[in-house]
Order: sequence, then structure tokens, then C-alpha cells
Amino acid sequence: MSDERSDSTTRRLAAGTRDGEAAKFDALYNRVASALFLWASLRIPKSIRRLVEPEDLIQEVWCRALRRFATWDPEKGRFRTWLLGIAQKVLMEVLRRVNRSGRVPPTGSTPEVRVFDPEEIPEEVTTACRRLARSEGVRALLDQVGFLGTEDRALLLARGLEERPHAEIAEELDIDVATVKKRWQRLRERLVKDLAVFEDLLA
Repeated sequence: MSDERSDSTTRRLAAGTRDGEAAKFDALYNRVASALFLWASLRIPKSIRRLVEPEDLIQEVWCRALRRFATWDPEKGRFRTWLLGIAQKVLMEVLRRVNRSGRVPPTGSTPEVRVFDPEEIPEEVTTACRRLARSEGVRALLDQVGFLGTEDRALLLARGLEERPHAEIAEELDIDVATVKKRWQRLRERLVKDLAVFEDLLA
């Protein structure tokens, strides 16, 4: 799908959402849900997976994004970028709650920290996110990412998903900008070649 066609579809779905068509928001969200799920899978520390799984986080983001949809300005940024901003805030909230509690419950125990209230999340949203988490496409994505080295995963996360500047990534990884650009280009080409779904995800 070309950028022009993708942008046209996004604007059409956004217009429908603003007119109160819930199905249009669902379609809009689902277009970037795989990227958001992969981001959550890479960003949520393993130490708190007892409290929040990637599907939990994207459910919460779905609900918050729908409530705050009027604040998204397509002239100022892409829908996925806006969603990731919400996701980052949600994850920070989770980490603050865990830090305040002082500990993560051991396996087999009941968590004392209530991260999200399941009663506030519509059943259809929960169902859709669970279906996504168990889909073959997402499983294949996670399997492919699992074979990557630490630096390649960092590049995928920082550049491919968060779209951060090369210079910022170079400083974080303590390498020069030219190296970041070359490594990202090679990684992107390899991912797209090995699994076609990466082409849309990294578009």
C-alpha cells in the first residue's frame, strides 16, 4: 500500500470516527494494532509481566484513544505515533504503581497492585485484543523478533516503531549516526524479506 493511499484511508476512517461511527475507529486502530502489540512486547519489562501483558496494555490504549480521539490532529503527526504516546504514558503509570507497591507478586500469587480495571474495558475490545495476541501474524512477528540480537531489537524498537531520530539512537547505543543508518537499513531489508508483514508494520 502506498503512503498516499494509506493516508487517504486513515483520513476516511478518522472522519467516520469523528462522526460517531465506532466501527471506523475499530478499523483505524486495527491497522496499527500489530505494531502497537510488538512495541508493548518489547517495552514491558519481563519483571512485571505478572501484572500486565501486552494485550492488557493495548486494551487500555484502545479505550483511552477512543475517549481522547478529538485531541489527535493528523496535521501534526501520524495516528500510530499518537497511539504510541498514549501507550508510553500507560506504561509509565504501570511502572509507577509497581514502584509504589515496592514489589512484584511471585508466580502463583494474587497481585496486590491493580493495574487496570477490567470492568471499564468493553468486552468487544478485550475479545479483539486477545484475538490479535493469538493470531498467527503476531506470533510470527514475535518469533522473528526473538531471533534478533539485543542491538537489533533496540533498533527495531527505537527506529522502526518509535521512529526516533538516528542521532538520538546513535547516542543511546554509543555508536555514530552513519552506523545506525546502515544497520537499520540492513535490518529493515532483512525483516521485510523474511516476513512480508514487516513491510506494512514498518511503513
